[in-house]
Amino acid sequence: MGNNVEYSNVASLKDFPREKWKKGGSDGNGGGGNSMDDLKKRVERTEENIAQIKIDLATLTTRSENFATKATLDSLVVRSETFATKADFESLRTEIYKAKAELANNINSISRSIWIPLTVGLVGGLLLWVAKIFLLK
Repeated sequence: MGNNVEYSNVASLKDFPREKWKKGGSDGNGGGGNSMDDLKKRVERTEENIAQIKIDLATLTTRSENFATKATLDSLVVRSETFATKADFESLRTEIYKAKAELANNINSISRSIWIPLTVGLVGGLLLWVAKIFLLK
């Protein structure tokens, strides 16, 4: 979003010393022969600066369309009062870890409660099968 605007065309204030303006000439003697040439140069630089200012102003105007208004910021402040804080997330993380550990314990107890009867049933079934084979012969 950042525009890299080059300011090489913009002259600094050092290019326009006030002493020149007050004294009326480039040599500071108040009426040198080059005062019209100096004035033309200053007008040309001013025109160049105005052109650059127009470009900069257009860039800033375009960027300012995305700025938040006071009303938008105020509504965000009101909404932010309900936002979760770091402490809320830490509390939630702790609850999740506790629930995960409890779930793992429940799964272990369920698997024990399934395997024990299954094993007893299989062993019992095998004993019955063995008893039928040897006793019925």
